[in-house]
Amino acid sequence: LPISLAMDTAGTLYAWGGNESGQLGNGTRTTSLFATSVSRGGIRTGLGPAWIAAGAAHVLLLAEGTPAMEPPVVTGGILNGTYGAAFEGSPGVSGASITSYGATGLPSGLSMDPASGLISGAPLQVGSFSVQVSAGNAAGTATGTLTIQVARRELAVVGITVGTRTYDGTVAVPWTGVPTLSGVVAGDAVSLAGQPELRFASKGVGVGKLVTVTGLSLGGADAGRYTLATPTYSGTVTAKTLTLTGMADVRKAYDGSRAASFPGVGMTGAVAGDAVALAGVVEGTFDVAAVGTGRVVTITPPALVGADRGNYTLASVPTVSGTIDPKVLTVTGLSAAPRVFDGGRGT
Repeated sequence: LPISLAMDTAGTLYAWGGNESGQLGNGTRTTSLFATSVSRGGIRTGLGPAWIAAGAAHVLLLAEGTPAMEPPVVTGGILNGTYGAAFEGSPGVSGASITSYGATGLPSGLSMDPASGLISGAPLQVGSFSVQVSAGNAAGTATGTLTIQVARRELAVVGITVGTRTYDGTVAVPWTGVPTLSGVVAGDAVSLAGQPELRFASKGVGVGKLVTVTGLSLGGADAGRYTLATPTYSGTVTAKTLTLTGMADVRKAYDGSRAASFPGVGMTGAVAGDAVALAGVVEGTFDVAAVGTGRVVTITPPALVGADRGNYTLASVPTVSGTIDPKVLTVTGLSAAPRVFDGGRGT
């Protein structure tokens, strides 16, 4: 059925007809053949109907006027802070011409400005606090609940200096200094307990390697107000130097080349259990290829092989003396001819 609308001189709206979508505004879906006053619904006090329009399944009502002042609305909300740190925030409050604010149950260290509703300070308690907030204007006062959550304060460990060391196959970290806490609120009884243990994440050589610190904890009557930040440091591990052994003077027979080899050379200084070795026979070069003694032999630095080779470097390889002996020649193609005995030794 169609619907009809009418408004009397007092501003009361009437509707009748089809109501399958609730368009009559009487809170039902029942068709009405008689004019029924429409509920004012969400029209604020001080406003009245001004224009109406209708469709097949809806009614539009526009109101006009000056709304009467209403009490504020306090939605409260949640504010977060940290123990001993500067805090500032306002509860959820809406409304016109608010003249006063109040709050009860604030954690120690915080206060509310009664004129603006701003909560500020530095909380000196840890936990979750239900704060009763009020806001008022000429129309009345409203209250609501604000939750303030105060987290424990994080303390840093300072006073540790990480050094540089030579590779030794371990994850140990050299350090100096006296560990102390930074960030404690004045007057609190909190201390650093334990002995720090510093370790690299891996044993290998590297610059800026991550260092983890364990073995420390907080003590004291006020330790529950704090957490201990995980200290972060970095350090450097340099390569370990290996020394060649068995570098004796070399001797060879003349062969027209300047090549020299040292099959008996080894190395010393590797960490027990590490996979590192020399790549093949150590080789060198004579200064000249000619026969002679006191020749200068320059050794070619050998390569390292093995999974742990990156943790090592070879010490500078010295020059050694060498001798090139004359090459022994063998005469070939000679044979004795037969003869009749004549008492001599000639042929």
